[in-house]
Amino acid sequence: MVEDNETTDADTINATPADPAANSYCTVLRMDDLTEGISSKLSEKWVALGIDEQERLLKEGSRLIDQFRHWGVPYASDQALAFPRKIDRKKVDGVWTPFIDPRVERALLEYVKYRCDGRQVAVKNLQKESVTSQSIGGQSASQRPDITELPAGTKRELLKIARSYWTSARKNRSYGHHADRHLTHDDGSLFG
Repeated sequence: MVEDNETTDADTINATPADPAANSYCTVLRMDDLTEGISSKLSEKWVALGIDEQERLLKEGSRLIDQFRHWGVPYASDQALAFPRKIDRKKVDGVWTPFIDPRVERALLEYVKYRCDGRQVAVKNLQKESVTSQSIGGQSASQRPDITELPAGTKRELLKIARSYWTSARKNRSYGHHADRHLTHDDGSLFG
């Protein structure tokens, strides 16, 4: 049985920024580099998954990142993923080129780390089912329901992206509470 956000297609990874057929924020080779930079144990677990499972996790994590919130105006109107946004561009040889924010790659790395580790997957599945408390051997624990399916590390990295565009504490108080917050600014950011 396939879970809601699992991928089943055998398409290869397309991590080209702003591509209409993109399905991941980074390639398997890029994730190899990122996992090696964290720990050899994580790198070993990542490599042990095999290429099909690695690609599935990258596509699944990218889709969940997109679903976490509305990220602003995309760089191209026909791109498949939420990133790059209109503001995610840099000049390369005098030409504006879209790029994937490194914080998005770190968020995807946190997702991969969570899935490779596997220790908190059962807790996340309980939260997904809206279980808010449990008792085992006389010990009880409570937790808030979490329907995002994203681990805390991924959400932490994604919230850093959102917060980087907030301009003041005064404006932050109204974040998410007014209809006019869906307006975008000249650079395509929601958080101006």
